[in-house]
Amino acid sequence: MVTSSRQVDPPVPSGTAALTLPVAAVARRLGVAPSTLRTWDRRYGIGPTGHTIGQHRRYASADIVRLEVMQRELLRGATPAEAARYAIRITATWPAQAGPDGRADRGESGAVPRPDPEVAAFGPRPDLAAPPVERATAEQRWLAAVALGGTGRYAAAATVLTGLAGSADSVLAALALATTGSHRRQLGGHAAAARADAGALRRLADTPAGLSPAAARAWSDVLLGLAADAVGLGQAGKAARCAAAAAALGDVGWRGAVRQQWLGAEIALVAGDPAAAVPAAELAVRLAAAAPSLRHRVKSAMVLGAALAARSGPGDRDRAGRLVNEAIEQAQEYALLPLVWPCGLLLAELEPERGARWRGVTGAALYSVLRHTDPLGRHLATSSPWVPTWALPTVVDVAPFR
Repeated sequence: MVTSSRQVDPPVPSGTAALTLPVAAVARRLGVAPSTLRTWDRRYGIGPTGHTIGQHRRYASADIVRLEVMQRELLRGATPAEAARYAIRITATWPAQAGPDGRADRGESGAVPRPDPEVAAFGPRPDLAAPPVERATAEQRWLAAVALGGTGRYAAAATVLTGLAGSADSVLAALALATTGSHRRQLGGHAAAARADAGALRRLADTPAGLSPAAARAWSDVLLGLAADAVGLGQAGKAARCAAAAAALGDVGWRGAVRQQWLGAEIALVAGDPAAAVPAAELAVRLAAAAPSLRHRVKSAMVLGAALAARSGPGDRDRAGRLVNEAIEQAQEYALLPLVWPCGLLLAELEPERGARWRGVTGAALYSVLRHTDPLGRHLATSSPWVPTWALPTVVDVAPFR
């Protein structure tokens, strides 16, 4: 059973339909901003039942379940409008105490069941990342690997991804290889990541992007991965071409849209044009704010902080410091260690008077990540120019986690 020390709102007991929660409590429960709930209510009509204009919104248990269903559909790539319509339609005939799967039985305590891997991989609770259960589907195994990598448990993720990379399903195999590439890249191993992404591209050779939404998303992941690899290898022209090819795929969902803006900002930064990087990073923050993934919101804030720090216009560095401080707090709270250490690096530069503290945070995060990394990943990190040399004496000889 997964537990958390974080305070949570009490479940709504059976038979107490009148008990309601305010916007802030529901937002915390779902891991979204209160303004997002108000927007969903205003634009898509998925808000508290019986809300009167001019009064505070209060959500009953059935209202919260509708939002949980909407959030699940967003995780699966639906637009907010599509997800809201589906949630309203599908829950119309459900029992008042039904959970997001439509079943009335939620246990004697009324507690919501343990989230599925999507919630950890691309949702509001990355800290719930866990190895796949024995009966998990292939897609659930991939989602579990994504979530494990998001918290820096690369060895456990690699075990799952290695098994999926040989799948007869070309889309699933490509996703597994692209995820491997992402994990290698996060350790500074851009050349190794490029090899994994090239393998993913080969698996998609006979699978056109127009075949299905899943195929289009896989193509987007692979092309954006290749663009990110090229950024790290100093191949600006290739990075721009791969990013343009990904953009030409059209609408591939919120995740592809956010990643495209990350790449736009990174390509501009390596080209020495921080003024062009900031608008792309700003758009990534706005897109991520409307998405269900906390991990993508944290990284978007970090990318914008880096772009502002590089531009260094009036007020830029102060704003960058605020953004990255907020990002590292969330990354630490939700165990997003692969984002903690780059945030620490940024803050050591932005706040030199606190440099020793931020270098300590960076070294501690890297120490934990490398303890949970497979041997190849450890080698890539300790030989990478992207990993700070002053942190390596702390981590180079650390024993791997068993």
